[in-house]
Amino acid sequence: ASELNNYKTSYMAFYLIYKEYPGDATNANRYFNEASYINGNGDSKIKPISDSSSESLLSWYHLTLAKLIDQNTIKSVNDPLLPGGIHLNSNTPVTTLENTCYAPAHISFLEGKGYGSQIGVYDPQLPTGVLNSNGLSIGTHGTAACTAPGDPPAGYSIHATTASILDTKIDDSYGNSGNMLGRESSECQTTGTYQISSTEKGCSLFFSFNDS
Repeated sequence: ASELNNYKTSYMAFYLIYKEYPGDATNANRYFNEASYINGNGDSKIKPISDSSSESLLSWYHLTLAKLIDQNTIKSVNDPLLPGGIHLNSNTPVTTLENTCYAPAHISFLEGKGYGSQIGVYDPQLPTGVLNSNGLSIGTHGTAACTAPGDPPAGYSIHATTASILDTKIDDSYGNSGNMLGRESSECQTTGTYQISSTEKGCSLFFSFNDS
């Protein structure tokens, strides 16, 4: 819970300083005197991937350059798997939650069965229409959204019991409301109730930054 809140604080601090969101910032190269391929598109939505950029990964690099997180992210601009100069970095934070990693993203690219499944992000199947904000996708791993040491597992990576405890500590304890949402499934949460009897790692979460 502290880890999540610390990242949220760092994210909001970046916005207060630069008036743009990390990963989405259009003038990051000027802020940090860096070369090309580190700017976002400035639409206020952190996209896990687009034609030639992963703002999700880039956000960690922006926070590192701004010295707002203690994370040694490294820029990579020529990923052969993707076209053009790619907004990527390596060594994104691995969570303390069952060896998965965080992917900053706008919820519109994660909820339902839409864009996420097309871009290497394991589609969280979140409740739709509940939130409209950037936040952290937790418990998913995909090549376009998360690169991290320790080989985080693919697919959904959190037990429902863990998700329930976390949601109770920092939100309203319900998986379909508030600032933390859980994947809708029999292995995670249904109608807001976390399926704590499940023994599968079937959960992914979205933690809102409340920036809408």
